[in-house]
Amino acid sequence: MRIMTLNTTLTVSAQVEIEELAELKANGVTSLVCNRPDGESQDQVAFETLSAAAEALGITVVNLPFKSGEQTDAQVQKFADLLDEAQAKSEKVHAYCRTGNR
Repeated sequence: MRIMTLNTTLTVSAQVEIEELAELKANGVTSLVCNRPDGESQDQVAFETLSAAAEALGITVVNLPFKSGEQTDAQVQKFADLLDEAQAKSEKVHAYCRTGNR
């Protein structure tokens, strides 16, 4: 998995696979944010499947799906609040979508 570090709190990547969750956990990720709608592509891991595997590792999972360029103000605010909370606790958040560019 190619992980891009945006700052000390946030990293991003393309679709996370179940077998990559341990790497995220080892890198200190405490929260995983899915910005990908289910069914966006046929090879995509369903959110519920990935969420269950992440939570089994102690990673909190947040579902904020949107299509590129179509995020709502409420979604933007929820993401900003999540980042603010993580930064205040010195925790790490990893967000993913299809390409890692959302």
